[in-house]
Amino acid sequence: MPLRSVHAAAVLLLVVLKEQPSNPTPLNGSTWTYIGPDGEKSWSKSYPSCGGLMQSPIDLHNDILQYNASLVPLGFQGYSESADQQFVLTNNGHSVKLKLPKDMHIQGLGARYNASQLHLHWGDQNEPHGSEHTVGGKHFAAELHMVYYNSDLYPNASIASDKPEGLAVLAVLIEMGSFNPSYDKIFSHLKDVKYKGQEVSIPGFSIEELLPKRPEEYYRYRGSLTTPPCYPTVLWTVFRNPVQISQQQLVDLETALYCTRVDDPSPREMINNFRQVQKFDERLVYVSFRQAANKLPTKESSTNRPSSRRLRPTPEALACPGVSKEGLGFGHNLLWLPAHLKYLTVLWSSTHKHPRPLGDPAILMPCHPQWERGWGELASEVGGLSCLLRERETMKWSGFREHKPRRSLRAVTG
Repeated sequence: MPLRSVHAAAVLLLVVLKEQPSNPTPLNGSTWTYIGPDGEKSWSKSYPSCGGLMQSPIDLHNDILQYNASLVPLGFQGYSESADQQFVLTNNGHSVKLKLPKDMHIQGLGARYNASQLHLHWGDQNEPHGSEHTVGGKHFAAELHMVYYNSDLYPNASIASDKPEGLAVLAVLIEMGSFNPSYDKIFSHLKDVKYKGQEVSIPGFSIEELLPKRPEEYYRYRGSLTTPPCYPTVLWTVFRNPVQISQQQLVDLETALYCTRVDDPSPREMINNFRQVQKFDERLVYVSFRQAANKLPTKESSTNRPSSRRLRPTPEALACPGVSKEGLGFGHNLLWLPAHLKYLTVLWSSTHKHPRPLGDPAILMPCHPQWERGWGELASEVGGLSCLLRERETMKWSGFREHKPRRSLRAVTG
């Protein structure tokens, strides 16, 4: 494409971005629920990202798993808190949330991610299958999420939440089994935060106790927050091996809390606070563990099942977004030049021949991280597209082609 046309398309891009209608996230006074008129089917009306790309949770099944030897064990720093320290436990109307100290952080993601909070998702007594992520179509009893923010780039989790590479979440699958004294350090205080807005200080303890055995075995993918505003800015680590809690502990979790305030005339139990599995948009999930003889259950008929096509990743592709890009420098930027040109060509063609809204998936978004950060909330909406484009352009220019694998990766449920 002639240089003059590229320049004109670039100018057009800036004009289009500037003239996009404002659609801000609702204020804190706005409500959302998991069922009813404000349930997850309606989230995208008020929170556009909830109907966009790169959404979580997902089903972790054979066809999307690929072993990646570069996935290292995570380092957990500052996790051992003494009982002299105090944690704040809160009922926020959607879950029970434990605020974590900022000096708690994880290493191994290419940047430092400081702790923000942890919370849980669960079902109800009739259907005790409340995990958000599923493995081969199988739900677990509950799921714990530890939320972190990229402290190398952003000052806190709130600012990081809609930014590229802003958040990382560790997910622990929970199944029913033996009594768990570590989880009871949270569950024993649920009665003190029965209603929305209530909070209590509890004795500190080692958060590392909440992690499963062999935490070096995990699934890794790029996705979103599982609650509104659903920003697609999360680097997910889902541990392969579940932890156990007793049946009574699960019942306590399912029956102790309310979504409503203490003076609400129509109290509502806090149950089934998990989002349904989302479409996977032909992404891959990288796993840190090798396949074994045992089979991972295959989810046969699912609208969330991606195409059977596979992409063979390069180290650069794997660096999106969890691996540090330090040292890639000018050559790294040149690598994405074809993607920039491709985007401008598509945009120019689209606006002249077949105009369509900017959010249309057919329009490929630019890949430069600095451009993305400059767009604010818009960047979070298109961040997933630009990451996908980076992966595909990297593989194309590295000489790889799309191909069908000879066999699917198999894994063990643990």
